[in-house]
Amino acid sequence: MGTILNYSAYRPRSRSASAKRSLEPIVAQIIEALTECGGSAHRDVIANIIASRRAGRTTVASREIQDEVYGGFQRYMDQASARGSHARLYRPLGPDSYRWALTSKAIGPAIG
Repeated sequence: MGTILNYSAYRPRSRSASAKRSLEPIVAQIIEALTECGGSAHRDVIANIIASRRAGRTTVASREIQDEVYGGFQRYMDQASARGSHARLYRPLGPDSYRWALTSKAIGPAIG
């Protein structure tokens, strides 16, 4: 009879792995949608991409999905600001802008 190994005990623990787990699912979806748009887009475009992925066809985001997406982005920005950490997302045209973009931290293994 063979020996049972606990592979998770040998899995390397990294800061980036814990960072992945700490992202809200909606923030991960926002990052994926921004990546698809080349790194920057208006928030309505991002909400429509997320709504279309969920519906499996091209569609316009409902008010409920828009609120979820906009709220998720704002919570992420508030948390990043409170922690004083480098965010994966930002507003390239200023704090009142509806254009969102990725930072260099968002590109690469940060999303999975």
